[in-house]
Amino acid sequence: MSCGVVYTFAICWGIANQLDTGVQWWMPLVILLGVSLAAFSRINFGVHYPSDAVAGAFMGLVYVGLGCLCYELSVMGCQSCSAPMRTCYSYDQDSKLHFASLDRLSLLVFFIGVALSCLIYAMSVVPPVDFWKKCDLVFGMLLPPIVFQVSFLCPSLASPRMALPPPLDPTLHHFLWAACFASLATVVGLKLRKQLKFGCFALVYTITLMSLASWRLWVQ
Repeated sequence: MSCGVVYTFAICWGIANQLDTGVQWWMPLVILLGVSLAAFSRINFGVHYPSDAVAGAFMGLVYVGLGCLCYELSVMGCQSCSAPMRTCYSYDQDSKLHFASLDRLSLLVFFIGVALSCLIYAMSVVPPVDFWKKCDLVFGMLLPPIVFQVSFLCPSLASPRMALPPPLDPTLHHFLWAACFASLATVVGLKLRKQLKFGCFALVYTITLMSLASWRLWVQ
């Protein structure tokens, strides 16, 4: 139910942000359709009660609100990668990050981000918290993009104000590259999760971070 809210909102937000169209009349209908389909399927299969569906939808709204708040904090702290500003990117050849200039990156910011990610995961899974049995997968996929943005797309934290250039228009090999990493993370999560236990978080985290870094620093 929460995903029904979050994913449909993310699709609408991405379209509005990419095309710079703002909120369109059909976007609330898409979100409502996603929530309705999720509620029907969960209740129809006997997985949830109607009250569970309502609670899940409310949780999704909370997640959307927190996500929007984090985005605004990112815009204030790291400028913005969204159109039309795109001020988080470097357009100066001398301040563009790539393999040859990684020695000018603020490694302290990167390592602090990785350390905080591990701390958040550890605090979420140790007793008596035991927050969510899927923390290793979810945190392993969600936290690396945050660390990547703060480290590589936040000129105010980079040293000395280094950042990645604007991304190229995606081509077929970009999608194939992403599919390989996505498949690898899926195999780890579905086939090796029980055997790896705590190592699953570290492996999924590394795969996700490497997929971003290799794409932006090497493939492009």
